[in-house]
Amino acid sequence: MKKNYNKWAALFGGWFGLHRYMAGEIGMGILYTCTSGIFCIGWIIDTVKAFANSDGGTSFHLRLKSLPVLTPNGIVLKEDELCHYQGAAYTEKNSSRIAGYTSQHAGGSVRIAKGLSVHTGGTERQAVRETLTEKSNGILYITNKRIVFIAPKNAFEKPINSLSAYVPNQGHMAFLFGNQSFDLITADSFRIKDIIDGILNGMPVK
Repeated sequence: MKKNYNKWAALFGGWFGLHRYMAGEIGMGILYTCTSGIFCIGWIIDTVKAFANSDGGTSFHLRLKSLPVLTPNGIVLKEDELCHYQGAAYTEKNSSRIAGYTSQHAGGSVRIAKGLSVHTGGTERQAVRETLTEKSNGILYITNKRIVFIAPKNAFEKPINSLSAYVPNQGHMAFLFGNQSFDLITADSFRIKDIIDGILNGMPVK
């Protein structure tokens, strides 16, 4: 299981294993204490990982100083339209279905005479349900005018000036356009946020 260590404990106390003790890894904490953070190498690695994951499990990314301009594959750009992002994303939708039934007898029996009983009640059938996850792979494009997601299902195309909110969270990117929301799963969630920030704030292009 992947651990998210306290970044400040890793930075200032990592050489003697403070972040490991705080995460409940007593054995590794003792090892770090006896080896000065495994000769500082383990300390450095854990500190980098702790800071990279300190914003909720997101991957480390560099802040943009200018917007990239790409030649996209798959969409037709309009006049004066520039593409700033193209990347893989997908949606997931959970649904439930009946996978089968189980039978259970309910009731009892009444003995009338020796060797003769009357059974009461009946057999109940109970549905066994299973959850199915439907995944739709696609490509997300962000331009200075539109946000476009092309996929077999749950595709959308919206003007960027109709965007009400955009929130990255643990590999997800949520978009809100008025009363419509879209949740995309992508490894670039915080880079996407930076690009949208740059577009809305008039960041210069490369």
